[in-house]
Amino acid sequence: MLTQIEVKKLFYYDRKSGKLIRKVDVNNFHGFKGSIVGSKHTGGYLTVCVEGKTRYVHRLVWLFHKGFLPEHGLDHINRSKTDNRIENLREASKQCNSRNSGNTKANKSGIKGVYWSKAANKWVAQIAVQKKTYYLGSFSDFTEAVCHRLAAEQCFDWSRCNSKSAARKYVDLTIRGKNG
Repeated sequence: MLTQIEVKKLFYYDRKSGKLIRKVDVNNFHGFKGSIVGSKHTGGYLTVCVEGKTRYVHRLVWLFHKGFLPEHGLDHINRSKTDNRIENLREASKQCNSRNSGNTKANKSGIKGVYWSKAANKWVAQIAVQKKTYYLGSFSDFTEAVCHRLAAEQCFDWSRCNSKSAARKYVDLTIRGKNG
């Protein structure tokens, strides 16, 4: 098991960029002293080979600073999988980490959990919690659907995990626009 001491022997940490920099030459294939580590993994995270194993750079940054690896997982607060500044990393359960994910490419509304139903000819709001999807209703008005989604996020305490809720942003802008 890799330790904080071993990580600090292998890497420097650049506080401004959040990048790990090699302290020692490894070999021609894995990098030289002074090189920035990390190549993109298929999931979009940066990885590096350490002691013959592929490791996630964000986990090494955490270990470098905290001295341990979290029991559950790590979350990139700003959702950028390559931004490994320690300030951008937090311990998070798998559930919390998934709450802080962005929209899928299929999402057309811009709001997670809100979509247009051609069959109903209405906006539908829903939320998924612990692998269960809750139907929140069908609405003629997009803003009403978003408000229901936001209310559900608040009921399930999503703000603790997702500080960048698209529903929250939309409601804030809409209210400011009407009151401004």
